[in-house]
Amino acid sequence: MEIVDEDDLIELAKSHTKPRTSQKYQDSPEIKEAIIAAKVSKLPADWKRVHRLRKQHRRLWAGSRLSRILAGDWDLYRQLQNEKKRRRGWWGNLLAEQGSEDLAARISLHLKEKMCSSDRSADVWEAELLAYIQNSHEDDVFMPFTLLDVRTELQGMKCRSAVGPDGIGVHLLREIASDDTLGPRLLGLINHIVQSRELPHSWETCFLALLAKVKLPTGPADLRPICVSSAFHKLVNRLVCSRALPLMRQGSSVSCCGKGRQAADLIGAISRLRDITKEWAHPLIVCKLDVAGAFDKVERSKVAELLCRRLRHKGVSTELRYLLAQLAVHHLVGNAPGGKQVCLSPDNGIKQGAPESAELFGLVVDSLLSELVSCRRWGDLGQPIAELGVDLLFYQDDVFIIETEFGRLCKRINIVDRCLQQAGLTLAKGKTKIVANCHYAGPRCARVGDNTFRISDEGDSLKVLGLSFSLSRDASEQARELIARARDAAAAHKDILRAPGAWLKKVKMMSTLIEAQFSWTAGALHWSKDDLHALNVLQLHTCRSAFGLRRTAGESWADWNQRSLRFVRLWLVSNDVRRWSEKVLTLQHTLHGTPLGGVDSSSLVGHVLFVIRISSTLPMLNDSSPKVVVLYGMS
Repeated sequence: MEIVDEDDLIELAKSHTKPRTSQKYQDSPEIKEAIIAAKVSKLPADWKRVHRLRKQHRRLWAGSRLSRILAGDWDLYRQLQNEKKRRRGWWGNLLAEQGSEDLAARISLHLKEKMCSSDRSADVWEAELLAYIQNSHEDDVFMPFTLLDVRTELQGMKCRSAVGPDGIGVHLLREIASDDTLGPRLLGLINHIVQSRELPHSWETCFLALLAKVKLPTGPADLRPICVSSAFHKLVNRLVCSRALPLMRQGSSVSCCGKGRQAADLIGAISRLRDITKEWAHPLIVCKLDVAGAFDKVERSKVAELLCRRLRHKGVSTELRYLLAQLAVHHLVGNAPGGKQVCLSPDNGIKQGAPESAELFGLVVDSLLSELVSCRRWGDLGQPIAELGVDLLFYQDDVFIIETEFGRLCKRINIVDRCLQQAGLTLAKGKTKIVANCHYAGPRCARVGDNTFRISDEGDSLKVLGLSFSLSRDASEQARELIARARDAAAAHKDILRAPGAWLKKVKMMSTLIEAQFSWTAGALHWSKDDLHALNVLQLHTCRSAFGLRRTAGESWADWNQRSLRFVRLWLVSNDVRRWSEKVLTLQHTLHGTPLGGVDSSSLVGHVLFVIRISSTLPMLNDSSPKVVVLYGMS
């Protein structure tokens, strides 16, 4: 089999792949025979026998599925979660007062307003993009990718992700890359595409998936457009990005996303600021801004300028021109609720679903905001807290401004809005949220032009990456919320944890399904003694439920509670299972410092003061451990 172009891959996909068979419940041959007999006899007793057999068989099948999930079958776990979370008929409200054709027309108009530029035509942008590509030509030599590069990137792709219009899946690409004959031919096709920019024709069209943002959408604005492209296309993009993106990353004092950063950076910074200002009785105002549209509205010219500015004269001109070619006009085809087709050709924004989209958007916003906070006019506004050095942070499309004066905050909001408009972005004014602590005593409402800014009532909270922050409550607010999430996760997965299986496997499953609710951010938050105790009690209760420790005959509830919890404690110690409080404290003590003498994280800087310095050049513990804002004392 020759692999000359993408048509050969498509033929391989058609001849050697098929949709994955569902593992849902199916009647056994005995039940099918009983159904046939009942249809012939038409007796109620025979139909009762069918229902009884089906009920018994379904109960056995459900128990077997839970045991297989407990043993590590994640395909069955996803199937079970889909059954639990499936919401049928969510699109019904959209068709309640209009026909399917009218709805499809409204969705098309809404998406064109978001994803198509109103200032220029698609042909004008294609001409501008061609100029960017031609001006990026250099004399450097393209370094071909290797099979190891291809296999490495394929291992990072989800094998069961949705396939695009060409029908090529990740599993097929893995098998081809592992074949001694087809692997080198696939590699040759990839290098030819990147070097010549002769992109396959099938890549020009992508599926359009419309996902509901809310439980019951009422209009096109409640639908999120997702681009489902070819897995082969994603593979080539990942290979190019593995070379280009590391060269584009720069140190940032405002970004909490991207390589080497995570949600704990932002959560830890806000948490520490709240604790410091409360301790020193210092006023604090935190404002959350939301970027409207984000991926769909960012100007492609700004993305192209950033690519050229960061990648020129870096020896990757071929990769640069390939990435620029990804900004060309593409076509989206999908179905609106009701079955009518929606077609559009976006010439603005970044494709949601492409492997490079999230980091490219973050880099664009970071370049704008980093330039903003370093300019003289921003500095002339003054620092909200002396010697702190932090007045603005962002995570993707969420921007947070730290202030102590309301009037100055309003000025900063308008400045940030004008700054983002340079890239075609605007703030969603209706989603702006401002909270202040109890030590703030200034005005709480201001009108600037057509915009009215208002500080929320005392006790109100704003969401910081999903966690509620109220500057008026105690420091354990976020810890209690994480405990509540862990408790909800334990209840939601009780059927899996109580299935027949080894106890150690159940504990391992708990670390994945329950501990994941707090493990990535726990080290960035304040945990009181009572919070840690509550977390340990939750662990004991979850283990007791999973182990099936029941009350014996004649045993009181108090005696059963004491006996079962003591038994679980003994079992955890005997099997070297760490308590959840220990994991939280390990995260806190490990993350609040800097490793000395290599990667050994046991030796940490002990002097920690309240001054927060955020920099991407700080040394990290390791790539697998959650990272948080590093706290330094000033000499």
